[in-house]
Amino acid sequence: MKKKSFACFYLIYTAIFAAMVFAVFHAFFEANATFVNMADAFRQHLKALAFYSKWMRGVLYRIFTEHSLDIQTYSLGMGYGTDIYPTLQYYAIGDLLNLPAIFVKNQYIYIYFQVVMMLRPYLAGITFSLLVFYLRPKASKIGVMAGMFTYAFCTFFLFLGIWHPFFANPLIYFPLVILGAEKILRENKSGLFAFSIFLAGSNNFFFFYMMVLLTIVYVIVRVIFMHGKDLAKWGQLIVKFMISGIIGSMMAMITLLPVIMAFPANPRVSTGIRVPLFYTKEYYYELVRNFFSFVYHGLYDTQIGQHGIILLPFILLIVEVVLILFSKGKEDTAAKDKRRSRVQLFVVMAVLVLFVCIPAVGYALTGFAYTINRWTFAFALAASFMMVDMWDDLFNMKVKEIIGMVIMSIVFILICRRVHGLEYANARTELVIAGIGLVICCVVSLIKVTGVKKIGELAVLAATLVAIVFNGYYGYDPSQGNMIAEYYTDVTPDDMHVLLESTEVQAVMEAAEATGTDPHSFYRYTGRDMIWNASLIEGISSTQFYWSLANGVVSDYFKEMGNNDQQNFAYFALDDRTILNSLAGVRYYSLRFNTEEEWRYVPFGYAHIHDRYNFAIFENQAPLSLGYTYYSVIPRSEYESIKAVNRQEALLYGAVVEDGDSNLQLAEPEYSLINCPVEISFEGDIDASEGKWVAHEGGSSVHIKFKGAENCETYLWLDNLYVTDSATNYPLMYVKAYAEGNEVTHKDIWYKTEDNQFYSDWHDYFLNMGYAQGARDEIVITFSEPGTYTFDEIGVYCQPMENYQKQLGELRSSMLTDIELNKNPISYTTNKITGNITLEDTGIMCLTLPYAKGWTAYVDGQKCEIIKVNTMFMGIEMPAGDHVVELRYHTPGLLAGFVMLILGTVLLIILVRYEKKSFAGENADV
Repeated sequence: MKKKSFACFYLIYTAIFAAMVFAVFHAFFEANATFVNMADAFRQHLKALAFYSKWMRGVLYRIFTEHSLDIQTYSLGMGYGTDIYPTLQYYAIGDLLNLPAIFVKNQYIYIYFQVVMMLRPYLAGITFSLLVFYLRPKASKIGVMAGMFTYAFCTFFLFLGIWHPFFANPLIYFPLVILGAEKILRENKSGLFAFSIFLAGSNNFFFFYMMVLLTIVYVIVRVIFMHGKDLAKWGQLIVKFMISGIIGSMMAMITLLPVIMAFPANPRVSTGIRVPLFYTKEYYYELVRNFFSFVYHGLYDTQIGQHGIILLPFILLIVEVVLILFSKGKEDTAAKDKRRSRVQLFVVMAVLVLFVCIPAVGYALTGFAYTINRWTFAFALAASFMMVDMWDDLFNMKVKEIIGMVIMSIVFILICRRVHGLEYANARTELVIAGIGLVICCVVSLIKVTGVKKIGELAVLAATLVAIVFNGYYGYDPSQGNMIAEYYTDVTPDDMHVLLESTEVQAVMEAAEATGTDPHSFYRYTGRDMIWNASLIEGISSTQFYWSLANGVVSDYFKEMGNNDQQNFAYFALDDRTILNSLAGVRYYSLRFNTEEEWRYVPFGYAHIHDRYNFAIFENQAPLSLGYTYYSVIPRSEYESIKAVNRQEALLYGAVVEDGDSNLQLAEPEYSLINCPVEISFEGDIDASEGKWVAHEGGSSVHIKFKGAENCETYLWLDNLYVTDSATNYPLMYVKAYAEGNEVTHKDIWYKTEDNQFYSDWHDYFLNMGYAQGARDEIVITFSEPGTYTFDEIGVYCQPMENYQKQLGELRSSMLTDIELNKNPISYTTNKITGNITLEDTGIMCLTLPYAKGWTAYVDGQKCEIIKVNTMFMGIEMPAGDHVVELRYHTPGLLAGFVMLILGTVLLIILVRYEKKSFAGENADV
């Protein structure tokens, strides 16, 4: 394509794209809705971008004002504290499109967020065209345009691309990776492949992993068709791909290596989630219409949809392959090449269809974490390419192909009628548009008059665009799918700023300042109804966390303690448990709703100190510092023999350490926990036997009567709970506590079966129904779903506070003081914490930061070992006396990743020059 024609082509694409954005998302514009959904986009992606903007400015401040290249990457504002670099690589870090956010103020970040959201499919269309023009340089420009919009507005983007904006990035990079692979296969040039691997790898580890596996599958198919059993050629290509792939991966290690270093601690891997052999019948039925229409919230996030017109090249491809199989006679070279091309395309599509039908594939492509089909951007690429590749054939069909198209179309409609009865308006509309397109293609193929083909092409392009617009209408419009109901509307920059920075965090910071505490010093808060990731931007430590890459020690701690929460990478608090909150260094407790009912959940020992709007803030009257001291230990082997209900009290007496990590004296815990005798009765349709309840209907309940104790926390204990035969993989249990017939507190048990993608392998529940001066006397469990509920033990326990108060005083006797967090004044990240502590004897200072390998500890200037304490936290053993403690943090793998980036860049330059020189030498020989 000539430069002028090239520019004109992309100008037309840009103009149509702008119009398509307005048309496809018309429901958003009409309702004055943003592209920020109230779920993950706001909870994670937008906040990640807002923080990333501040962090980048903080890095510049660090370099040019503080004259230091020691980049601060640890945030106390991500849960209990974590490394932002690998954690946010899934959401913001590494995306080139996010770099300009450094110049955007926080109140305008949501505008930038939305602009970039629409820029991604635009760029995806362009990278798709680069691949197509390379593979099919003579392709119809109209056909390429149709393929570009098919790809840019595929349902993978229409759903996942605006629900999780970062998920649209593989639509941009995967065509470049495939283009690079084709450069190796066709020209023996590997520079582009290495560079595209660098772009994809540095952008997002999750999708990079998928792209690597999918590229391997693609290349294997291509090499089979190109070189068959030529093992020498296979060997050459394997070496070529490995060298260039390794070089590209080395360059990507600047962001990828820290993720690789952090990933083994991720609790989402190897949880024991069940992978079915096949999906449900409903999934396969849905899959049929998923291919040609927008299925909002597709099962397993499956989005292979395009629009009705995509059925034409797909059906024609099947017809042509069938005719090829039964064809006879001699063929010229061009015919053989086309035949091989069609069979190859069919194989690629067949492989992808097979992949989307097998749960194990989704499981493998998600890193063996859970079964989900977020790899289907590859399906969109293959289907869109198929549309371009088959475009000319659609307007040049022979009679037998037309007959085959008509027959196959009728068969397909009958299949649709069988699996979903054509009851979905979107599917019916897309089928009608497909029918119109088929008529146009058949008429053009039969007439064969000059100029008619061009008109037919334009008509089918128009039908494609209309079909895409209908996808948007049926997915987003309030009268149809109403997807916009899940997005913020009528939001001004000030409104969004309030949403981001007017939360319990600000209420807690005001409370801290009002009590004479520096708002940016160390303290931790917890509470009820907290806003996900609200503390990130201000860098204030809390107990809530919601990011996909988490530190597994937190989840391990929850599991050991029977702590009831959402899941192992998304958790709110410590179930209002007084002991656990104190041991975690919690100082403030937030209630989102300042009511008498909510006050019943406030843990023991907290006093009401501040109100802000609807928030009420309480302060722990005897908080532990960032560091406090144990003088005795509980070896891991002994700790695991302690019953789960007693473990929290055991931690008041000794630090849990791995066997052999410490020679301190052994702790001798004294347990004050009261085991209350219970009487159990049932309401509703329940069959009960020893350790087993079979609820035949939702709403059935179990009534547990007991005589509780005063001035205690009251707990429900469910040991080794399993739920089977449930209609859902998320069978909630509603638990209410009563006193003299009056409901006082209620909580939900967020149980998830092994079939749930968020299964955390949590089966012990020590559910705190709250502290009260008066005694509770009944707990009622109501089942949301029918099912079989089995357990080893059920009980009710009361936890008095006298032991807690006594032992807390012991732990407070030697605490870290004069703490300096050394936070960056812009991003509030740090890489150094200092403080002083005085020990009466040899002991272990427990640091209430999650155990992580990036920390190095110095006591009185001497480097010392950091050990894991209490499963979740860090500890430093030190002798009696006054000590100066310094903690330094460096992201594991970051420096090595930077070195690998430099080395990889040098190797890429050498590789490109070598190949260029070799190519020139070959030409000279010729």
